[in-house]
Amino acid sequence: MKTRSFDVKSCAEALAEVSITAQSGRAEYEVCISFATPELLCEVRTAKRWGLIKKMCGARPLSIRKTAWWVDRYVKAVHGDMRALLQSGELRRTDDEGIEFPYGAINVKFLFNAAR
Repeated sequence: MKTRSFDVKSCAEALAEVSITAQSGRAEYEVCISFATPELLCEVRTAKRWGLIKKMCGARPLSIRKTAWWVDRYVKAVHGDMRALLQSGELRRTDDEGIEFPYGAINVKFLFNAAR
């Protein structure tokens, strides 16, 4: 089962990890999308989009209309959310014109520290 990970880290931290991976010559097996701030994560990953991803996690490819029926939302609203998720690379189109979330699990990592 493949896992899609999301985390919150600065651009410098993310680039440092990419540099280390490139120097080692070994690719990471886990796909991770990093956000600069928790606010940005919540702005891009709205509650409705989380709901779509949660329903599509591990499911077979579905059409936008079928997905809208499945999550009990208007087709136009689901279309907009799915288009945004397709553009960000989280969803992908299949050969038979379906859309899938090709991961069986989601891992979200971020830590809040006390303000100083």
